[in-house]
Amino acid sequence: MPEIRVLEKEISSDDVWRDGITLAGPSLSPIYFNPNEIGDESFGPNIELIRLGAFDQKGTLQALALISYSSSPSLSELSCLNAKSPVAFSLYAEPLLDEVEKILKEKNCMIVCCLYEHTKGSPRSPLSLLLEKKGFGSPSVKYIKYYFDCYAFKPPWFTKEMTLQEDFKIFPWKDLTPKEENRLRQLEEQFSFHPFISPTNEKIFIQYINSLGLKYKGDIVGWMITHTLPYEKEWVRYSGFFIDPQFQHQGFAIPLLQQSIKLQQNSPLRWSYFMINLDYTESDWIRFVEKRLAPYTTKIGEVIRRCKAYR
Repeated sequence: MPEIRVLEKEISSDDVWRDGITLAGPSLSPIYFNPNEIGDESFGPNIELIRLGAFDQKGTLQALALISYSSSPSLSELSCLNAKSPVAFSLYAEPLLDEVEKILKEKNCMIVCCLYEHTKGSPRSPLSLLLEKKGFGSPSVKYIKYYFDCYAFKPPWFTKEMTLQEDFKIFPWKDLTPKEENRLRQLEEQFSFHPFISPTNEKIFIQYINSLGLKYKGDIVGWMITHTLPYEKEWVRYSGFFIDPQFQHQGFAIPLLQQSIKLQQNSPLRWSYFMINLDYTESDWIRFVEKRLAPYTTKIGEVIRRCKAYR
């Protein structure tokens, strides 16, 4: 049986810590291994972060589990269950997951959920098969990521010039005034739009090269907000796309998207992906993406969620 223990910087060797960072990956390592850095996820002050490793007989870290646990309510997320190789996964992942579940049960955890990305159309991953074996529930898709080569993106609809109606104007998001930003925060607090597509979300990562807003008679009624994350410095993530309901289905989505993509095409950043949260995205926008973007992607990634209840 492998040795399984908690990873603590004070008692872990440099090699173990370095291997842990590698297995965690660029999105999770700032959160779990260097909390002074900023990752793309944020955990509240009452969240416990747990690093658990499986070691071989030589003391080498072979597999890693990362868990965030909230005592109120008693819920947890298995953010990572990764191994150095497919062989290492087959040897170490299951006993490591058993230890994860043991710890969570001792904490009286009610539900644990695991999130992992799967390329649409590819075979099921060893992680998916292991979660099924261990009694995790049916998979559901939480996010969809549509990846594409921005420089090669030239579908027929994209090359057609579309003009805006009178009184409408597209503007660079970098020109947003403090007064306008405060107004948007007020609208968000009034649930005028979901926080997931809020233009103030992840503000420090906004990519101003091609983030745009839409105004009607001087008032902001839409936006296309993009981000470049610190662990994806060569990528542009199309994150927040919104048109005020009173102006939807009037032809504003395409010119806003056109201008944003064209600005990226004139930049050094070639790679892009659109991310949709299926829990909160309106069906009209999903249909728009499936029709206008999905046929031209290089791949489609699905972030899968599987959960298990303990009581």
